[in-house]
Amino acid sequence: MVDIRDTLGFRTLLAQTEAELLTPGLDVVPVGVRNVLAYAVNTVAERMDVR
Repeated sequence: MVDIRDTLGFRTLLAQTEAELLTPGLDVVPVGVRNVLAYAVNTVAERMDVR
């Protein structure tokens, strides 16, 4: 099974998400953003039976 965090699409989505969160000056932990994003993507993939 491929770790979603190792894909170009995920890294792009992560960079866009972090940019959006950092623009208004929100204080976020990058590891937390990555983990929440990975959880959300994996949950959708499981529900769509894509894994």
